[in-house]
Amino acid sequence: MDDEILYLTNRLDAEGKKTLEFFASLADEQFNKPIYSDGATWNIRQVLAHFVATETAILDLLREIVQGGKGTPDGFNLDQYNQARVHELDYAPVTTLLQEYGKRRDLLSAFVGNLSAADLARTGIHPFLGQTDVENIVKLVYRHNQIHIREIRKFL
Repeated sequence: MDDEILYLTNRLDAEGKKTLEFFASLADEQFNKPIYSDGATWNIRQVLAHFVATETAILDLLREIVQGGKGTPDGFNLDQYNQARVHELDYAPVTTLLQEYGKRRDLLSAFVGNLSAADLARTGIHPFLGQTDVENIVKLVYRHNQIHIREIRKFL
């Protein structure tokens, strides 16, 4: 396995574990605490639901780009997408969200572990980053969670 791919999979695994540990450490009542209020209001449980949805969406996006696709389609609205996916998971219990997150992170990490150096260099459109390479998309996955968790810690 290429050194960079090994590094990325190790980071995905380590940050995924930290994410699960963080959410598992919270008391039940903390999951209802509002975190974001600009635009849509999300509580901590909804941020976890956002993580679950993002894991699947990013895996789909990476597959698309690695297979030669352009990535995010024209006219895609990231805010609307996030709101709809979180709403779909609105009634899932925290334990279910944690299990799903773990499964989806494992799938993403396994996918990245099977990439080649050439795959990492492929480019496509990410809904936030714009035109970028697969490597940067993978790095954003674990950084994305770190940012949200840091913001949650500030509120707690």
